[in-house]
Amino acid sequence: MRNSSISRALALALLGCFLAASAASAAEYATFDAFYEEGGLLGWTSVILAGVVALGVAAFIFFTGGTGGPVVAAIGSWIGGTMGLSGAAATNAGLALLGGGSLAAGGLGMAGGAAVLTGVLTFSSELVISVSTEYLWNSIHQKYDYEKLQEESAQLVTLPLPVNTSGSDAYSRAMEILGEIDEKQPIQSSDNQCVIARAISELRFGLEFTEDAEYRVKDRAMVALLYFLHNDYREAQKWARQAITLAQSEDMAYTLPQFIYAASLLVTRPDNFNESVWDLRQAVLGESDNSYFPGDQPNKLILVMFATYLDRMVLLYAQGELPDDAFAYVAGIVEADSLSKLRPQNLTLLLFREIGLMKIYRQKILAILATDNARIRKSPDTARYLETALRRYATLFEEAASTLRKLSASDLDPKIMVKISQETETELKTWRYHDLVGKICRFSAEQGTNLGICDFTRRN
Repeated sequence: MRNSSISRALALALLGCFLAASAASAAEYATFDAFYEEGGLLGWTSVILAGVVALGVAAFIFFTGGTGGPVVAAIGSWIGGTMGLSGAAATNAGLALLGGGSLAAGGLGMAGGAAVLTGVLTFSSELVISVSTEYLWNSIHQKYDYEKLQEESAQLVTLPLPVNTSGSDAYSRAMEILGEIDEKQPIQSSDNQCVIARAISELRFGLEFTEDAEYRVKDRAMVALLYFLHNDYREAQKWARQAITLAQSEDMAYTLPQFIYAASLLVTRPDNFNESVWDLRQAVLGESDNSYFPGDQPNKLILVMFATYLDRMVLLYAQGELPDDAFAYVAGIVEADSLSKLRPQNLTLLLFREIGLMKIYRQKILAILATDNARIRKSPDTARYLETALRRYATLFEEAASTLRKLSASDLDPKIMVKISQETETELKTWRYHDLVGKICRFSAEQGTNLGICDFTRRN
């Protein structure tokens, strides 16, 4: 009889599918090598599908270049070229890694998110949008919503599907099932998610029959990976922890489950951000010394690791769940000496998200100040939210400016640096902090609410 502990969510997913269908060393069984080494380009197609096709508006912008413009397309091509891709594949993969999906999902609703995405891709300093009163009210009173985060994950870059076939019998059977993935559809499509759910079920059933210690670690890391691709972060976190614990007992490396644990913990327990970012650092730096690319080339999967983690950070940051300076922690990892060969690319991934979030917060502030909805204007929570949003806007400005300085000091191709700096400096020079402070203070005065920022401004 199959393992009765399989999660209710997975059982429901499988039921829905059925109804719709009516040689590595021991130390490398839980690293990225153990799952992707044989794949050459490491399944970049799945990254493109997950990060671009899943969001129709973003896909249009990315694939047509209609509003993205040649400058951003060139930046995307550069990043995709770093991964060994060329032509349209390089551009699409690079643009996916820049975070268009997460910025749209974390923006001002679907319509507002699309507008923010357009502005980010063009680095337009002027972005005028309108959003619903309901959305503004929910933004002011937003609370952590795990289910919503799961749903929005369909728009994010995620890890590639595994490609290595060596493993336990259960692992091999799961890989056979994953062979049914339709690469013409997004990884988050219902059909492909059904395939992933079946692979999880098969693998969990076979776990108890695996005796080899190395394969037991790899099986559990695989379960964690598949749950992560299934957007079930709670199960992914649990199984990643099991793989880590078992790997530690066998003195094995465990960079893959450690990364999955870090990214899953970020979503399930954003209040444990410090622990999450520590595990991210350990996983990324562990992989930086575990390169399987020819010569002295860096491990290019690190780009996907950063993009995957940063995308989930964007969603949580936009919801107010992470510290104001959360992105500075990731910037510190990017600065590590062992990541120097990928530093320009990783800094660019970070910069795009910082600029994008700046736009999101500025637009939320302006939209709230412009609303004539009495409930919003009279709520004492509104002024407090505006103060918080302004503080985050200022923090993001400082961090984006810092990221741009680091990028300028890196060994980035001067031609690419010119493209990035010309566009981003336009946004950073459009510094509207004092203008926003004045508007917020006038709003709070009308409301009769005392804000610390206004007291400080009056005194100075």
